[in-house]
Amino acid sequence: MSQSSEEVPSPLPPVLYKYYEFNEWTQAIFEKNEIYFQSPDCFNDPFDSKIAHTYKGTEDQRISRLIACWRKEGVAFDTDEITYAKTQECAMNGQDVAKVMDKGTAERLRKRLGVFCMTTDKQNLLMWSHYANAHTGFC
Repeated sequence: MSQSSEEVPSPLPPVLYKYYEFNEWTQAIFEKNEIYFQSPDCFNDPFDSKIAHTYKGTEDQRISRLIACWRKEGVAFDTDEITYAKTQECAMNGQDVAKVMDKGTAERLRKRLGVFCMTTDKQNLLMWSHYANAHTGFC
């Protein structure tokens, strides 16, 4: 379900739970008062937390955005003309500039993204089985 700008988000529940197995990450909860945010790259589902972007505008505008993205990543060229030529070459090789930009942006975000999943149900057998190491962990 997507949330439109007119929808009002529901209030947070008063209590949220997290299922854990005992390991070094859970030890840090008690010893250092820290929690671990899992990288989406470690999830079972490769499409989970997949980020998609839509770049609109003219081809020149999309190319300019791609150049800016590359510069942020440290890709340097001698002049704007060379940069433009390299980007045009990318586009002429059948690669859609917007798709190249989308892939690069999504990869950068995934490298910086951490996920911390919680639930309102502390008695879900499937969650206990899967996330609390076959019912030997804690919630």
